[in-house]
Amino acid sequence: MRHLIPLNEARLQLGGISRTTFYALVKEGELSLVKIGSRSFIQAEDLDDFVRRKRYDASGQT
Repeated sequence: MRHLIPLNEARLQLGGISRTTFYALVKEGELSLVKIGSRSFIQAEDLDDFVRRKRYDASGQT
């Protein structure tokens, strides 16, 4: 089973980004939500993948 992270915790793991910024990333397709009832989560693996895609190497390339 994949680990699900509540949105507030995911936002904190992304440097404390705002709700607006977080939902903009969802709208752009950068992040995907998992809905269970009225709550939304993000899969830990998806959050890790997002960070890897955004990481810069020493040459400034993504």
